[in-house]
Amino acid sequence: MSSARRTERPAARLRLRPAARLAGLSLRTRLVVILVALLALVSVAIGGITTVALRQFMIDRVDEARWARR
Repeated sequence: MSSARRTERPAARLRLRPAARLAGLSLRTRLVVILVALLALVSVAIGGITTVALRQFMIDRVDEARWARR
């Protein structure tokens, strides 16, 4: 029966919430991990928004230049 418990524990450990996984770490480590994750999330969001805005701006410029030549 102990071998059955060993096979169940890794699967149960994977289902833990992220906060529960960080519980064994020091406060400084948890804060650094959270800040790095937030920084990555904000960077991806800013990059996506910038890409969409710049793409639309460049399409508008090309359209304006094309219509100005006619």
